[in-house]
Amino acid sequence: MSKAILFIFSGLPAVGKSTLASFVAKEFGAIYLRIDTIEQGLKDLCRISVEGEGYRLAYRIASDNLQLSNNVVADSCNPIELTRKEWEEVAAKKSCRFLNIEIVCSDKSEHKQRAEQRISTVENMTIPTWDDIENREYHKWEKDHITIDTAGKTIEQCKTELKTKITNSLSLKRGNQAHKDIDILKKVILQRLCYTKLVYDRINRKLNLRFSPQEIEGFIADIIERTDETHFLQKGKNYYITNNAECIRITVNSFTYRVITADKIKG
Repeated sequence: MSKAILFIFSGLPAVGKSTLASFVAKEFGAIYLRIDTIEQGLKDLCRISVEGEGYRLAYRIASDNLQLSNNVVADSCNPIELTRKEWEEVAAKKSCRFLNIEIVCSDKSEHKQRAEQRISTVENMTIPTWDDIENREYHKWEKDHITIDTAGKTIEQCKTELKTKITNSLSLKRGNQAHKDIDILKKVILQRLCYTKLVYDRINRKLNLRFSPQEIEGFIADIIERTDETHFLQKGKNYYITNNAECIRITVNSFTYRVITADKIKG
């Protein structure tokens, strides 16, 4: 089962954030969490003055769904470094992937017009004024993230651009993660190169060698180091490491990470 993804949206009101966040939720089969709805619900039902409670509650709901391998879209202004870090921690604690997506409107007059014509889709919520938006604390992003500038574009154009950027970003992350995972696997196997006499004898017999235990460990370690990550395969309870240049396939127990045997293969 693939790991769930937390899509972390950010952006000022009236830039088109919720429209695009809703689109991503549908497109990627994600649970949709909107901070505006959560905060207004707390105000209406609990009669409290909401500050950070909406975010804290959303973190918990998101965490539960990531645990169930459900993708989650977090639709919030997410204006400061603290909330951005906290959202990322929600994903990290569940060993899930996350994508930061910022929606902006670079045309100030267009942004203002949207803000003034905006109609609330959350019951009882008061729409922020243009002055509210201009004076809102909003930190500049300092790390890599997806940015969609909605100024001068149709909704469909923005959706297409966002979907493309998300797909490309996820492909890159999968590639990087796969490379990282193989590197870790190599290190673990190399740290556990501790064979029994039975394994030493088996490797010598199957590869037609007469190596000492120390020579076998060095030989096997060298092959593992030089084998490309694309030739590491997990099947059933074992890993199979195939080095076509040496015509050797090494079998490793996926629970103990110990080498079980090595076989000659056709070149």
